[in-house]
Amino acid sequence: MPANALKRLCATLFVASACAHSASAQQTAQRTGADVFDQLQQQLDKDACHQNDASNKWLKRYIKTPREFTNHLKAILPLLDYVSNEAKEKNLPAEFVLVPFIESWYDPAASTNTGPIGLWQMMPKTAKHFGIRFGNGYDGRFSPVDSTEAALNYLRRLQREFKHWPTTLMAYNAGDSRVRGSLKRQKLSKADAAQKLPKGLQAHTYAYIHKVEAISCLLSHPKRFGISLPDKTRFTPLIVVDTDVSGQNLQQLADSAQMSLGELITLNPSYRNGLKDNAPNKLLVLRTISSESDIPLDPGN
Repeated sequence: MPANALKRLCATLFVASACAHSASAQQTAQRTGADVFDQLQQQLDKDACHQNDASNKWLKRYIKTPREFTNHLKAILPLLDYVSNEAKEKNLPAEFVLVPFIESWYDPAASTNTGPIGLWQMMPKTAKHFGIRFGNGYDGRFSPVDSTEAALNYLRRLQREFKHWPTTLMAYNAGDSRVRGSLKRQKLSKADAAQKLPKGLQAHTYAYIHKVEAISCLLSHPKRFGISLPDKTRFTPLIVVDTDVSGQNLQQLADSAQMSLGELITLNPSYRNGLKDNAPNKLLVLRTISSESDIPLDPGN
């Protein structure tokens, strides 16, 4: 991530080590990086970090500049915390929390010219199938709230079927019908990325698992790879709020949430064109006193 983009993201997410808080924002129940990483380390598959040649390649890429990797972790702590808690609530493997690293480097505004968009880089067909709304200047794939809910629901459905997180993630990447059909034709019960099974999938699908394993290794055994996790970094956690849009605009909502308009939109890029009648009108904001008790925001969870 470019340095200027990292600074913007850090400022947006109010990471305490790099962003100034208002006096009222400091009256929140803050969390630390240790809270986030301890939870992930307890849940990640202990057998996933086996450092095969493919995973080693991605390990080296991710920590080519260890300080940049650590700084990026600092910047995304609130979003990482939010996704981790959502996955835990749905009783899903912690490896699924690592998917946005692979898809968008945890950037909710990520987009490509080939179709995928948002934190989870969802395609339009998949997004619509899982209830994400489109149209009239709104694309719910840009919403960390909508896209995380849709992606985790999709992954939960796949995990119930395959009961094996690597197979589930290969199906998420390649398409569940393709992986399901390949397993059936080749009389396999599960996928194996190291052995390139099932055969015939794209190389990037096998690599997908190696990337997740690499990130898992880095977060589970940081000292082994010479990196420092931002355990002591304090941050304001995020909360989903349902908005009463009648007579309101984004600036008013930002003021109530003690955020600037730019910060609110960066956290909620699906609303960069304003509040929309066809949108769910759920916003991701800082868990401040005002966002939990002041008008016009009513906590959604």
